[in-house]
Amino acid sequence: MKFENIQRLLCPVCAGDVVHDAGRFSCKACSTSFPVVDGIPDFYPEDNPFSPRLFNLKDKYEDFGQDTVRPDSFQNIRRRRLTTELVEGRDALELGAAEGWMTRELVGRAGNVVSSDISLNYLKRARQDAPQADFLRLDAHCLPFMDSSFDCVIITEVLEHVYCPYRVLEEVHRVLRPDGKLVLSVPNNLSSSNILRHLVNRPGRQMDAHLSFYDMFSLEQLFGFVGFAVEKSCTAFVYLPVLKPLFRSNGLQKFLQKIAKNFGDKIVVRARKTGESRWQEL
Repeated sequence: MKFENIQRLLCPVCAGDVVHDAGRFSCKACSTSFPVVDGIPDFYPEDNPFSPRLFNLKDKYEDFGQDTVRPDSFQNIRRRRLTTELVEGRDALELGAAEGWMTRELVGRAGNVVSSDISLNYLKRARQDAPQADFLRLDAHCLPFMDSSFDCVIITEVLEHVYCPYRVLEEVHRVLRPDGKLVLSVPNNLSSSNILRHLVNRPGRQMDAHLSFYDMFSLEQLFGFVGFAVEKSCTAFVYLPVLKPLFRSNGLQKFLQKIAKNFGDKIVVRARKTGESRWQEL
């Protein structure tokens, strides 16, 4: 990490000020120490209430970070393009770097980019292709940044993996500036293929470690309770599984967005930070 943005950092344990000295960060309030591993600050708290007590989540995602990159599909390329087009602002935070495709896009669109993940292996891979960014290991439930630090926060294919989505979005809301943007993508539980699974009572794959499931309506409701107003939303790819090859056309997908938007495989959303939430309506 280049440490240009050290003034934005705070302790994820107690929210105290942190100092950088002798290759590590330390909190001046609670004296918690955070190492720098291979040039990447590790702000993942050891005593983490948002991780399973009987399972080392960090080690599991380190294993994921060692996996080889799978070839790009038409729908993945389309999802990435649609997500990237929604990004705006100078200071950007990415939660969940994975292989680093979004990090590469961000360094060409934003002035300052902070890319983060739970996995050091993922971060090292992303750093190879986007050395201009700063990289941190952290837990999205307790972000080590001061309030109003970023213009845009990007979360692609992450919210379905976290233990407490509401807490993550609250933290994102906190670190965004007024009218800041959240750009997010998640799998759609009401995609045409998932609907077929529901109808025939066949569960989907369990290997993806999905803990939460979303559709357009539930995601918009969740955003509203946390204090976000949806500005734009779409799905990346609409198809019938048995005819999947026939749907690999951007022109056809543009048409399908108009008639079957709620049934695509990935939901892509940009939302604006507001000062209101649906809790105020109850």
